[in-house]
Amino acid sequence: MATKLDPRELKQVITLHLDCDSNRKIGSALSIFRNTVNTYIHYLKELLGFDTGTLSELFSSHTMLSTARHNEL
Repeated sequence: MATKLDPRELKQVITLHLDCDSNRKIGSALSIFRNTVNTYIHYLKELLGFDTGTLSELFSSHTMLSTARHNEL
C-alpha cells in the first residue's frame, strides 16, 4: 500500500527533524508511527537531491487563486 503524505504532518516532521529530535520522539510528539516519520524523512532527503527543474515538474506553480482578486488584496 502506498503512503500518502499529509503536508501538515510533513511540515511538522521536518521542523522537529531540523531541531535534531529523534524519529521516535517526533512520532511520539505527533502521535504517528515512527515508521511514518522514517518515510517522511526518506522523502525529504530524496526531494533535497532533486534539481530545480525536477522540483518544478513535481510541484507546479499553478494556483487556484483568482489572480485579479489576489493582486487586489
